[in-house]
Amino acid sequence: CVTQIGLNLSPELSDRSIYPYYTRMSTTFNVYVKPLVSIVTKFNWKKIGFLVQDYSAFKSVASELERDFMARNISYSKRMYFTDATAALTSLL
Repeated sequence: CVTQIGLNLSPELSDRSIYPYYTRMSTTFNVYVKPLVSIVTKFNWKKIGFLVQDYSAFKSVASELERDFMARNISYSKRMYFTDATAALTSLL
């Protein structure tokens, strides 16, 4: 029962039988970081895990998230994947 929030439009992540807690944020990459950090802060989460697809646009957002998490002393773990997020998610959990 791990809440998962993301932008990824991958068909694999749309499969609710595999990723029942994955929720997409309907926003652009440029405004993704602030809303996500607001959610983390609002719920007082101290440890965050995130998956990043091996694609340059996703990597830049991940870098912004890492900087923001470090500035707020929020622990995080990041896993990268290319096409199938299953192994990365398993490793993260």
